[in-house]
Amino acid sequence: MAAKENTENRMMELMIKAYDAPYRKPPPASEEEMERRYHVGRNYNIGCFNRHNEENHDLAVKIRMKGHALKMLPKEGAPGDEIVKGKSVYGWWKNEALQFNDKWGPPDHRPIPMHTPPIDDFDIDLYMNMEEEED
Repeated sequence: MAAKENTENRMMELMIKAYDAPYRKPPPASEEEMERRYHVGRNYNIGCFNRHNEENHDLAVKIRMKGHALKMLPKEGAPGDEIVKGKSVYGWWKNEALQFNDKWGPPDHRPIPMHTPPIDDFDIDLYMNMEEEED
């Protein structure tokens, strides 16, 4: 139990140190590095716009197709409609088509939002190893 409290206190101390750490400006980058950063950010921004437009276009097309499919459903009481268990089959089809899917969410391929564009040759393990060595 004491070990758990020590771990919690240590984590709290680390969080306070991180929060209270003074802000340090990064060293100035060279012209070539600034040019490279500009192009990385620009390409990332263009890629995000393209991905956003593709996803929204896809959703708009699906919504339009669902609207057309609903219009094509036969009307309740039209010839061929039958009453099953006290309900119209055509009406039941339309009610089922209009139901909202509560379990819908963002697609699995959607990336996690980040504050920075992807960085070439970035390896998080290098930083994780540094933290382990400090312990």
